[in-house]
Amino acid sequence: MMKTNELAQHLMSKQKRLDFSEPALLLKRQDDFAMRQKILGLSSSQATVMGIGRNELHYLRKKAKSEKPFRVYGKVKERLSFYV
Repeated sequence: MMKTNELAQHLMSKQKRLDFSEPALLLKRQDDFAMRQKILGLSSSQATVMGIGRNELHYLRKKAKSEKPFRVYGKVKERLSFYV
């Protein structure tokens, strides 16, 4: 939004300099290698004890096997980090 305003100011000759350099962003991924290994090494009985259902475990494993980033939400993340 700010870059749009800067461009408008530049086009209306109110600003002489136009800077399109991007600010440095720090993105923290939730799906690090350790989390993927925890999910892939989790057995069905361990997941049941943790309160993670079969369907949820299936989709977590499916996402952990792919190379794409994924998100582990609230209660499941707490359960995984608490038990493992």
